[in-house]
Amino acid sequence: MRIDRARARCVSCNRWVVALPAFLLVSLLVPAFPAVAQGVSPSAQGEATVSERLEGGLIELERWRQTATLADLDLPFQRRVGELLLAYDLDELDPWDMGILADLIARDQTRQIPAARRLASMKDDTPAGLTADIVRTWLAMQRLREPVEFTEIEDMLLHPALGDALRRDGAHRIFSLAQGAVATSNDLDFDRLGPGLEALSGAASDSMPVWTSLAAAQLVETLQARDRDHPALAELRTNVRAALLARRTDRPARFAHLDDGIADALKRVSLLDRPAPPLAFEWTSEGFDASTLADLEGRVVLVDFWATWCRPCVAKFPARREVAQHFAGRPVTIVGITAVQGYHYWDPFDNSPPAVTQGDPQREFELMGDYIGLRDITWPIAFVAPEATRDEFFVDALPHAALLAPDGTVYMISEALALKPTADLSELIEAVLAEHGLE
Repeated sequence: MRIDRARARCVSCNRWVVALPAFLLVSLLVPAFPAVAQGVSPSAQGEATVSERLEGGLIELERWRQTATLADLDLPFQRRVGELLLAYDLDELDPWDMGILADLIARDQTRQIPAARRLASMKDDTPAGLTADIVRTWLAMQRLREPVEFTEIEDMLLHPALGDALRRDGAHRIFSLAQGAVATSNDLDFDRLGPGLEALSGAASDSMPVWTSLAAAQLVETLQARDRDHPALAELRTNVRAALLARRTDRPARFAHLDDGIADALKRVSLLDRPAPPLAFEWTSEGFDASTLADLEGRVVLVDFWATWCRPCVAKFPARREVAQHFAGRPVTIVGITAVQGYHYWDPFDNSPPAVTQGDPQREFELMGDYIGLRDITWPIAFVAPEATRDEFFVDALPHAALLAPDGTVYMISEALALKPTADLSELIEAVLAEHGLE
């Protein structure tokens, strides 16, 4: 779990991008702009190309972000976004360039409509035309702050040029669109998804750029949270894994830190059906006697990774309360896992400054005790070592959750699991109980 909030990746409350649900976001970091991650070599002579200028601007923006304070990450960042966009005439950008800039365009209302018109004019049957349609749909989703329906992207998934489109940058947003559609569908029919998933699996290959591979991995994790054993997932999972492995060896050195994200995606998949890491607790809420996760063996355990600054984590409190009440008296435990942050947010939604606890973990524990009562948290909370969730569960984003079976193995782990609706989560827990002969 990250300690520095300015560097942490909260998939649903990132202060650097439009505040949307987890499945609608791509973190606004340089590696999130795939053309940059692919590495465009500067021209030896003559005027720089659009892609080269774009790469330079994004690298400069990322360098500034790395040294920015929390206060800088709002209006000052917005101004820098505007300055970067002003350097480009939308009419000179191809669909892949537009896909790279899409995160910035989504933050600039003056550019959203012109960008949508430009992309609509480029739609055709070529890989570029398909990419234009994907990026246009993604921008519309950001503007409306609503996910698309799966039916809206079926034609894109079945498009004959999808494989070629995914070999370039920008088209990776098809995975974000599919992830949003899957995560928000309460009556997802995998049989209906089949043709689209098969097409996407066939298009996914080890020639995909690094960020496309990571976006594909997130979709796989979301699908596994809905039905991890469905045969339609098998080939897609295999191909995405191959793409992740391939991307570990061919990136420019400045993007070597993406190895962490790639490795974490692979390792989370490797946790399934294996004994869960024990995860030792440094502090637990009153009445919770366990000292490690291993002490909870024999029960179904929802391990809910969270922090006080994470808006979607806090927003799920009522749902967690309902699930805890529903399974009261049964062999089910929800445990909220957090770590010492150096500050404590009483309410992440009102932008009030946090209580600073840097260097005083005991003070942070005391504040958490008060917070539990204030927020009516009826399930156990435990602090673990700051890097434990990353080192043991390979969690690199919040919210995140893992579901442990009574035999102590990991049944499921993903961001999508943390965001499951109450009814779906309760149904899943009931299924695990039944599978292990528990009531």
